[in-house]
Amino acid sequence: MKYDTARNVGIYTSLKSICYRDNEDNCSSNIKENGDNEIMYNSDNYFTTKNSLDKTDKIFLKFNVGGCKYMLRYSTIIKRGVGRLLALIRSPPEAQIHFCDAIFYDSHEYYFERTPLLFHIVYQFYLTGLIHQPSNLCPKDLLDELEYWQITAENYMAPCCCYGEYESNLDMNDLYSTISEADENHFKHLLFSKLRYKIWCIMEDPASSAYAQLYAIFSVFFVVLSISGLVLSSIPDLQVKIERVTYPDNFKPLYNQTSLNETLAYEKKYGVVRRYEMEPHQIFQQLEYICIFWFICEYVIKVLVAPKKWHVMTQILNIIDLLSILPFVVDTVLWLIGLDSDQLRDLKGAFLVVRILRVLRVIRVLKLGRYSSGLQMFGKTLHASFRQLSMMAMVVMTGVIFFATLIYFLEKDEQDSKFYSIPIAAWFTLVTMSTVGYGDMTPLTVAGKLVATVAIACGVLVLALPITIIVDNFMKVAEGERRHPENNGDGDAPQPSPNGQTNFKRLGPRARVMETPTNITTGTKNTKKNGIENNIPCNQLKVVNPHDDI
Repeated sequence: MKYDTARNVGIYTSLKSICYRDNEDNCSSNIKENGDNEIMYNSDNYFTTKNSLDKTDKIFLKFNVGGCKYMLRYSTIIKRGVGRLLALIRSPPEAQIHFCDAIFYDSHEYYFERTPLLFHIVYQFYLTGLIHQPSNLCPKDLLDELEYWQITAENYMAPCCCYGEYESNLDMNDLYSTISEADENHFKHLLFSKLRYKIWCIMEDPASSAYAQLYAIFSVFFVVLSISGLVLSSIPDLQVKIERVTYPDNFKPLYNQTSLNETLAYEKKYGVVRRYEMEPHQIFQQLEYICIFWFICEYVIKVLVAPKKWHVMTQILNIIDLLSILPFVVDTVLWLIGLDSDQLRDLKGAFLVVRILRVLRVIRVLKLGRYSSGLQMFGKTLHASFRQLSMMAMVVMTGVIFFATLIYFLEKDEQDSKFYSIPIAAWFTLVTMSTVGYGDMTPLTVAGKLVATVAIACGVLVLALPITIIVDNFMKVAEGERRHPENNGDGDAPQPSPNGQTNFKRLGPRARVMETPTNITTGTKNTKKNGIENNIPCNQLKVVNPHDDI
């Protein structure tokens, strides 16, 4: 047999006898093995008819995909205008081997070592121009197959198929992409690569070593200590009274005055303001400094040892770390330039900014999410449900504006009505649609009460619909956690079975994967069949019957 191949042709010649011995009918084809009398092979490597070499509707391409034979007219392939088959028929004879796995010149066939089940979707695309996704097919497998055949799924996906599920699965795969980038290959080109990699693993992967677990314990301890100090410092019994006095610019203090009343009268004359404020005890401030020192060192070291500093700084958990230390940094900068809280009180805008930054200290609670698989799963669920939550928010805001406008025009002319503007009515509508019922304002007219009733009903429907979607995404995230044990550190590494037997691991209903025994040395095995010597890598000598069930 004369052949030209980029891979091992012996796989093809023995394919039916090895893999499809019991399924010969599935590999049958209406294409004759020796070809028709009308089909001939010309010097341009085209399979054409005798009478019409120029008409592409009578020029056929014969090819074999995983043991199943197919035929397509050139006109059909050209009509679609995309794909590996189009590049194959347009390329010169000497370059066609780059677009297939083998060429059998005696039977005028191109061989593709692909799965026939997946190629059925591609073949249907060339016939109909649309890609249909079967419900029992993994979207990732479909993506890989279409990528091999050089077909873009987004341009040809049929409207009847659940392409949203396809995109959802891709998004779910993105959730389990490596976030910490703890791959040692990323550190090889860096200075002090081994030391930086060890420090990175200690800070980002608590399951990597005993030192990493100890570091995680210390980190959680300081987070809990900081939050506890913040909570306890707000209790009045643990606060101290501080007197603050504000003197005017033209004030001149009195000396040698023994009477307190005279001093107070003099200060009152010049507008001296004395006020008393409750502040946390000094011990809480000391605890805050200790925790802040730990957080700053933690963040700085992490950024210094990171292989991609900007990528690390823009991650959600690291942004939370930065926001947790930002209030202290701002206070320190203001102290260095000679400003304090008393001076900022005159600048209402600046003082408000400082107060908001101080409130951000409570964001340290989210730092616990780095070591909590439950919080991480919740965050992944919200990420996967972002589109649905955005849609719900848009619908809710539309309803709020609509019902608020109605209630405002129905209630504004009533005596003692509190709906004196649409924003105030929007507050009432939002509380009503969320079924909270704050009760600070109520409609007075019958029409206003009817509108409020309709708003309640619409709010129940709008808020209830996304619940099933969120629950479904949560189940997908939980399933992903089970299938990706390397992300949570809870999975057990596959153990080799005795006697070099292949291990099978159940992934779900009617699904299994083969785990290569660790005691098999990768190499080549020489086989000889039909006079052809084959060098097949040992790690490729795995055949799984797709009709098997566990």
